[in-house]
Amino acid sequence: MRISYYVLYSNFEGTVFGKLNNDEIVPYFDGSGNRLYRLFKGTREEGINILRAEYVASLWIFRLIGFLIMWIGLMALFGPVSVLLDIFPIFGTLSRSVIGITTFIVSLLLTIVTILVSMVFHNFIVLVFSILITFGAIIVLFVKLNRNR
Repeated sequence: MRISYYVLYSNFEGTVFGKLNNDEIVPYFDGSGNRLYRLFKGTREEGINILRAEYVASLWIFRLIGFLIMWIGLMALFGPVSVLLDIFPIFGTLSRSVIGITTFIVSLLLTIVTILVSMVFHNFIVLVFSILITFGAIIVLFVKLNRNR
């Protein structure tokens, strides 16, 4: 267990995020087990802005890690092709370059698609709007196909 202590002077102004239990502040747990118990210097809005910035930074770090893992995995998947082409050294070297560039582009596109799909599924209004546009496009296609017959 890790314990740390901080000194707060009497004129300290800050914001505490937690749950008020009688005369003390205890950690707040939401329904999924996430814990919130933090102290920030400044106002409530400044604390919320810090939490939001931390969330966005961690989100993009995880997205970058996911992209790198996907790229490395695709390169490992196609690595045996380069080994087979090493019979002629120039082809082996060339294939590593081509595979590296191709898997980079594929990984980048798959990452972008994954991010967009997750944004759509985590925003109810965009999800409903996307479903309506999809159904509208399908209806328009069926109408045009039936008119051409």
